[in-house]
Amino acid sequence: MLSEKEKQLIDTKIGFIKKTIKGLRHYDDPCKLVDEIDKWLYELSYFHNKIVKDGQNPSDVIYNLPPSERPKEGQIAYINLRRGYPKETFDDHWCYILKDYGTKYLIIPTTSIKPDSGECNPLYEMDIIDKTPAGKSRLQFTDMRSIDIMRVCRSVHPNYYNVITDREDILKRIQDLILT
Repeated sequence: MLSEKEKQLIDTKIGFIKKTIKGLRHYDDPCKLVDEIDKWLYELSYFHNKIVKDGQNPSDVIYNLPPSERPKEGQIAYINLRRGYPKETFDDHWCYILKDYGTKYLIIPTTSIKPDSGECNPLYEMDIIDKTPAGKSRLQFTDMRSIDIMRVCRSVHPNYYNVITDREDILKRIQDLILT
């Protein structure tokens, strides 16, 4: 239970957060930012109030996806990356599952390839063929990261697709771009 001092501090900080968001200049969509904060708080509440049991250390809690909703290495999955900076891939995106560590994934975010998209930049991108409705995606190697499996969006169905591009070609590209 929160103390009165903690409640007052939270109220003060929330007021500051509201003022900061309303004062953002040159920000593409402050309302989308608020939606993402709301989604994040809902997920934190779900984790800490439903999954973590009394007496458990939250760091020790394992979140499991049902097997039917758990993407595998070599597939692309719909992942909530959270809000980031403009030059980062953020919010909900299809991501290539590079490695499955059980409770975490190593992922490569993708972007869609539209008719007006620029050419693939060979320094940090690779176009792949996949089974999504668009049929193709662009891997963004510079945004590669590790994520908790809780970030897999379960509200989107299907939440993962197979990739047609040979996995060995993708692994070779990673080796050439990152490991050499």
